[in-house]
Amino acid sequence: MQQLQDNFKIGIYSLGLIGGSLYKALSKVGGAELFACTSNDETLSLLNENASKSPEILADCDLIFVCSPISQTVNVIKKLFAINKTALYVDVASLKNDIVSEIGGINGCRFLGSHPMAGTENSGYKASFAELFEGAAWVLTPTDKTQNDDIKLLELIITLVGAFPIVMDAQEHDKATALISHLPMLISQSLVLSAKDNNSALKLASSGFRDTTRLALSNKVMAKDMLVINKDNIRHALEDVVNNAQKLLDQDYFDNNIDGIISTRANLYNSSGKNNFRNNE
Repeated sequence: MQQLQDNFKIGIYSLGLIGGSLYKALSKVGGAELFACTSNDETLSLLNENASKSPEILADCDLIFVCSPISQTVNVIKKLFAINKTALYVDVASLKNDIVSEIGGINGCRFLGSHPMAGTENSGYKASFAELFEGAAWVLTPTDKTQNDDIKLLELIITLVGAFPIVMDAQEHDKATALISHLPMLISQSLVLSAKDNNSALKLASSGFRDTTRLALSNKVMAKDMLVINKDNIRHALEDVVNNAQKLLDQDYFDNNIDGIISTRANLYNSSGKNNFRNNE
C-alpha cells in the first residue's frame, strides 16, 4: 500500500476525541511528521516538541486537520490561513454545507470538507484511541474548486487509518446525517428527558433503554451545534420518522412492513458491527 512521504508535514489543530485519535492513528502509520496545536496543558504534557499552544507550530505544515467544534471551525481556518497560506485545510465537522460555503469564499484557501463517521459518547484526548476510525466511513465533500490530487491524498490518509472514504455532496451529507446521526441523538436525549422524573421507568430501565439512549451522553457542545446548525434537516427527518411510527401503530400496516424492517436492519451490519451496505453498492 502507498505510504505518506517522510518529508510531508501534517498538523492537527485541537486534540479532542477526533483530533487525538487522528494524532494517535497517524503516529502508528508513520511516514509524515506530525505537529499539533492544543490549548490543554495536560494534553500538551503528553506530546513531544512538535506540539504547542501557539498556532505558529503549524506554519510549515503541508496539510492541517482542523478538529474544532463545528461552530468554531470557520474562524479557526481563517486564523490558521493567515499563518499558513499554502497548506491544504481539512475539517472533521459533522456538518458540511455551511462550512464548505464559507471557506469557499476565502480567496486562495485550499480546503476539503470531511467528516469521519466515528466517535464515542466520551470526549477529550484521554478518551481518544488510534483504532477509532477502523472500518468507519469517512466522508469527503469536494467542490468544483477542489484539486483531484488533494482528494487522492485524503483518500490515502483515510485508508491508512483504517477508514473507508466516501465522496458526497455537502448538502446530501447534511440531510443524511440528520437522519442517521443527529436525529438519533435528539431522540436519545428526548427519551431520557421523558423518563428522568418517572421513578418506575428508571427502576425498570434495562439494556434496551441503555442502548437506545447511549447518544444522550454525546458531547454537549457538539450536540448543540448539530441541533442548531442542522435544525431544518433534523425537523424534516423527525417528521418522516414520526409519520412512519404513526403508520406502524396500525396493525395492517405493521403486518405488511415489519418483515422488511427486520430484514433491512439485519442485513445492514455484519457480525462485527460494520456496515455492509457500502460494500454492496
